[in-house]
Amino acid sequence: MRKLFGLLFLVFAIVPYLEAESPEPEAPLTAEQELYQRADWTILKAPITGSIGPATVHYLKEVFKQLKTTDAQAVVLEINTPGGLLKSTREIIQLINEAPKPVITVVGPSGAQAASAGSFILLAGHWAMMNEGTNTGAASPIDSSGKDIGPTLKKKVFEDTQALMRSLAESRGRNVEMAEKFVKDAISLTDTEALEANVINQRIAGNEDLVKALGRILLLFKDQKINFRGRNISFREVEKRPIGYFLEYIADPQVAYMFTSFGTLGIYIEILGGGLIFPGVFGVICLILGLIALSTLPVNVGFLLLLLFGVVLLGAEVFVSGFGVLGLGGLIAFFLGSLYLFNEPIGGDYMAVVYTITACLGIMFVILTFVLVRKPRTHKSMVGGRAVCASNFINGAGLVQHKGQNVKAISKSGESFKDGDVVAISGSEDDVLIVERAGPEMQSIL
Repeated sequence: MRKLFGLLFLVFAIVPYLEAESPEPEAPLTAEQELYQRADWTILKAPITGSIGPATVHYLKEVFKQLKTTDAQAVVLEINTPGGLLKSTREIIQLINEAPKPVITVVGPSGAQAASAGSFILLAGHWAMMNEGTNTGAASPIDSSGKDIGPTLKKKVFEDTQALMRSLAESRGRNVEMAEKFVKDAISLTDTEALEANVINQRIAGNEDLVKALGRILLLFKDQKINFRGRNISFREVEKRPIGYFLEYIADPQVAYMFTSFGTLGIYIEILGGGLIFPGVFGVICLILGLIALSTLPVNVGFLLLLLFGVVLLGAEVFVSGFGVLGLGGLIAFFLGSLYLFNEPIGGDYMAVVYTITACLGIMFVILTFVLVRKPRTHKSMVGGRAVCASNFINGAGLVQHKGQNVKAISKSGESFKDGDVVAISGSEDDVLIVERAGPEMQSIL
């Protein structure tokens, strides 16, 4: 009996230890965890050059779309910019903050800068690096013409941008005081100074050292440790669409200002001149491009307007004697508007489609213009009606306006009429009207 109790005691004493030592089944890895367990890593690379504006935002939206939909583990933003629009900078920061994978910001190559808006993007990265011989900072806001902002508005804008810079530095564990001085005092730091001041995480010898530098990174991203060490890293550069290069060009503040000024001037001249056609067409195209460049008009809306404007001009050329200006302007507007319709990287077959359609429209326009010019225009339907002289008659010939259309005319008696005189249309020869002075009963009826 004692043996039985002793055996039971031994069993009950051992069971708890057996239960404690039994291993629990490991939870299966998520798709995201499995992605970072791979030995071979692909990192997207996106250069940010030129002025920060709608073109940059447009390009980076495509970059982050690929980051989300492909098996890339991270993205490197290589910055070389003198600055740009604050509105576009905020949009880029939002893209970085909402990125599904780590964003590494690098100022490079050697001699590059991340000034003004570029310093915000640099600090927004989850890991910030600078090449030797680069600098960052000088982020004090100025107006679009390059001048200082007025006192009241200056205080509001400075407070807002300083708060943004503090927020970025705090969220990334960087030197808040020094980052704020970028805006407050417009200071600029070299790569060595930025590393010593804890504004960036790493300093590299050059772009050729980038892979080696990435291989030393261990960062915390959304409560998950991302270990770059020991990985076989390769880069895949995200190519820009053709429209991206064009937007980058017009985003330059001087170019944007030029487009806006020429556009406004062209429309003004068209209103004063009445029927000159070229200034109006040129002005509308330039003004739309200028508003897109200044981020006043959304990119998609602006290029849709260009496309529609091109179609309207091409149609108007058939019915209005625009001497080819309407058709040419329509082709240009149609081509520019078409560039935004295709969401493919450069090098795709879609450019051939745009070129082909534009060329076909151009050929049709030339043929129609040739046919209409060769075909005698008659104005028999105008005979018996009244018109207003649109110019002074010289040697009995000039222009008259009938229902909004300017038509060549000659005086039946050889009389020279003045601009604004009311005349009666007594006949026509081909595309020329024959007019005579209108009687008293016609003077008040137009």
